[in-house]
Amino acid sequence: MLDSALALFAQRGYSATSVRQIIDAAGVTQPVLYYYFKNKEDLFQQLVTQHYERSFADIKAAMASADGCVERLRAYIRTSFAGTAADLNATRLMFQTYFGPPVEAVQELMQYLSGIRYLLAREVVEEGLNTGVLRGDDSDAATLAFCCLVDQHINILSRQPDAATRLTPALADYLLDVFLCGLQA
Repeated sequence: MLDSALALFAQRGYSATSVRQIIDAAGVTQPVLYYYFKNKEDLFQQLVTQHYERSFADIKAAMASADGCVERLRAYIRTSFAGTAADLNATRLMFQTYFGPPVEAVQELMQYLSGIRYLLAREVVEEGLNTGVLRGDDSDAATLAFCCLVDQHINILSRQPDAATRLTPALADYLLDVFLCGLQA
């Protein structure tokens, strides 16, 4: 049921996906859906939360096994790319919901979950600024720059037919170099 809902939400968006479409795609009855979920909003929130929490756990584990700010940032990008390549529908759903037409029923949840993702990056960026590995004095601006490099590539590439082959460790490393050094020769 969750896989069917994910595919429909990613393709059509939250508002354009009906409970009827979900149960038809999943091959279940309406009482079965309502046994597990209060309503479409509850199903969506559980689905989104599950995917974000798995992503957070993967990123945290990868960063925990890396030494120093640069390697933790590398782990963040590479893990984000690998997770996207492994589940394109979940990523498409996240971006469509977050940047698409506002869905009041899930706005608060999306704000909360994307805030956690941002804070994971900010912690590492602040470490880099405090230790002199990164320069600057505005951790929010630096974190936003880092997140924009990562998330815009994920957003754009996740919509391409060859996304899984383009979100590579080499691209992750290149983007980290751009973040750390810019594009000057």
